[in-house]
Amino acid sequence: MTRADGAIGFALALAACSPAPPRAAPVAKAAIPAATPPPAPVSVWACADGQVLKVAFRDEPERAELVFPDGTMVALPLAIAASGALYEDAATSFHTKGAAALLTAGETSTTCRQESAE
Repeated sequence: MTRADGAIGFALALAACSPAPPRAAPVAKAAIPAATPPPAPVSVWACADGQVLKVAFRDEPERAELVFPDGTMVALPLAIAASGALYEDAATSFHTKGAAALLTAGETSTTCRQESAE
């Protein structure tokens, strides 16, 4: 064994005995808040049965959010309609055409008219 071989062996042995370099602390990933959609304009609809609804038409996913006088909110997804826009789920539908609408909840239906848009 030559002197160079001995020096290399000594250096490797010394390196194996020395403590490992400290690990860097993990970098905390900044939480990126979910995109909050801007508030949808709210329109007021007066119905023949005396109810006054507040309705927000939203995108992503397309839906109508109806707020009833007692504060109950129902989100209805957009459905296929031959004319106008139909929003419905298994229990409620809101079918609009221009400023007129038909609200059906269960077996009860009433006509509604858009009064204003906020």
